[in-house]
Amino acid sequence: MTNGTSFWSNQEKNRLTFYAPVAAELFQAIVSGTLQPDERIYEENVAHWLGVAKTNLREALQNLEYRGLVTKYLGAVAS
Repeated sequence: MTNGTSFWSNQEKNRLTFYAPVAAELFQAIVSGTLQPDERIYEENVAHWLGVAKTNLREALQNLEYRGLVTKYLGAVAS
């Protein structure tokens, strides 16, 4: 990761799933400013942009919500 920021804890590295690369890519988009604070995240658009299934995107967004990086309303919004 850039700037010495690590997305995954050592414990999480041992149990990465299909959504992990998606969550890491979204994390980078948030910390780099590609996704702006309060910007709506439309699942279909972002899934197409990243070339991933919406299921994996939803799991990634749930993980990012747990970490406080996105807030879920009717959709998801970068925090």
